[in-house]
Amino acid sequence: ELATYHTEIKWCIAGRNVEKLRNVLKEIETEIGKNLDSVDIIQADTGDESSLAHMCRSSAVIISCVGPFRFYGEPVVKQ
Repeated sequence: ELATYHTEIKWCIAGRNVEKLRNVLKEIETEIGKNLDSVDIIQADTGDESSLAHMCRSSAVIISCVGPFRFYGEPVVKQ
């Protein structure tokens, strides 16, 4: 819905594997019929503090889907 109805909002996706993230964006493009080339991809890994710091500096809001949260969530919150 964000990509379809709220085009004024700038958003990105982040994760460990950039290629998988590109594939996710392609799937979303196919589903909604819109080009998402303007969506940034940030490589971030809960085991790499500097990548998390970069992600947090680049973002005003973070919605984390990392899981299980008790194992992987704390590094994101600490940033």
